[in-house]
Amino acid sequence: MSEGADKRAVCSFVVPCYNEQEVIPIFYQEIIKVLKELEQELEFEFFLLMMEAVIKV
Repeated sequence: MSEGADKRAVCSFVVPCYNEQEVIPIFYQEIIKVLKELEQELEFEFFLLMMEAVIKV
């Protein structure tokens, strides 16, 4: 990290998705509303895992 670079901690969201294509934009819009309050302290990244099938163990 270079001097003066952003030193906020990173908060990662791993979101498994199965047949959720229609609600992903709604999910993102709603979670961003909440996270805006924390953006001065944290950096956020999202990983949407598109699942093809649910495996029961």
